[in-house]
Amino acid sequence: MVLKCVLRASCVRSGRHERLGHHSFCTHRSRWYCHRSSLCLPPVPRQPLSIDGQLGRSATKVSNVCRARRSGLARRGPHAGHENVRSSAYSRAMEAEIRSSQHNRPFRELLTAKFILVAVAVSFIGILLLYLGSIERFWIGRDGVQALVNQLGSILVVSVSLALIWELLGKRAFAREIFENSRAMGDIEASGIQSIGTDYVSDPDWGELFRGVRELDIFVAYARTWRNSHLERLRDLAQVKGARIRVILPDPECSETVSTLARRFDMTEGDLRSAIEEARRDFIGLRNPEGAEVQVYYRKGDLVFSLYRFDARAVVTLYSHSQRRGQVPNVVCKSSGTIYSFVVDEFNGVLEQSRNSEK
Repeated sequence: MVLKCVLRASCVRSGRHERLGHHSFCTHRSRWYCHRSSLCLPPVPRQPLSIDGQLGRSATKVSNVCRARRSGLARRGPHAGHENVRSSAYSRAMEAEIRSSQHNRPFRELLTAKFILVAVAVSFIGILLLYLGSIERFWIGRDGVQALVNQLGSILVVSVSLALIWELLGKRAFAREIFENSRAMGDIEASGIQSIGTDYVSDPDWGELFRGVRELDIFVAYARTWRNSHLERLRDLAQVKGARIRVILPDPECSETVSTLARRFDMTEGDLRSAIEEARRDFIGLRNPEGAEVQVYYRKGDLVFSLYRFDARAVVTLYSHSQRRGQVPNVVCKSSGTIYSFVVDEFNGVLEQSRNSEK
């Protein structure tokens, strides 16, 4: 905001202004004042102005802020309000000032130096007490006092050593670990991951996923093992009126799709076509006139993972490219996360590329 001259004059008269060029620093209000633009800049962190040329560096930073602010006023006109003064150039200059202050970290270095000085002093006292306690002629007939002095000296030396190790190494390592863990937890929460496993048959709680489901979307190659393992659950869902089951399988009539998947699964093209047709028949066989809607689709193109969506939860199962059967990672996620949003968008996009298997 624009300061009146009387406010600045009061600070100058009281000796609270430190002048540098066309800027002055008010130690009372912790603000830089620009005499060219008659602007009062926002408060800046208090820093020693007489150490290593801090005054010159601070003035340079404030000059950059002032130029950015004047440019903002020139663009917006002389009658701009308080909100208009906060231009984008001014914001960028202030962000640069904050980042620079964070890199300097004078307060952290000062506190560390103070702590080391105190630790050295206390350690010296502890060592002195130990030395005095070792002189026997001082403690003739005063064994209890000698033991007390020795114990007190030992406590001071050991406690200061441990505190120094914690201050210089342990505390910062602990803070970094807490920060990394909190950031990882934030990423997990944002992704919506509920569990991760390597056995897609048993790791996800399929019984819990099937419980109460109304909409089931499946995007697989043929899923023979999974299909046979949960055939009864699929039949129960197919009996629910108003429910929906949508299945997308590879197009067996597309030779490029079949040959690509056959190489990956290390099987012949004829066996793969038979497995796809078997899956289609099993899913179509779930239909019940009084039950759920069951639709099976064919899609041309490669598959790089399998999708299973159960209402507000989903399972993503990866494929192995080593042509060996074994455990593969699987992820269970919930609807509030980014992975679930990806699953929904991916399935809808794949569905647009598919055709009805009965046409």
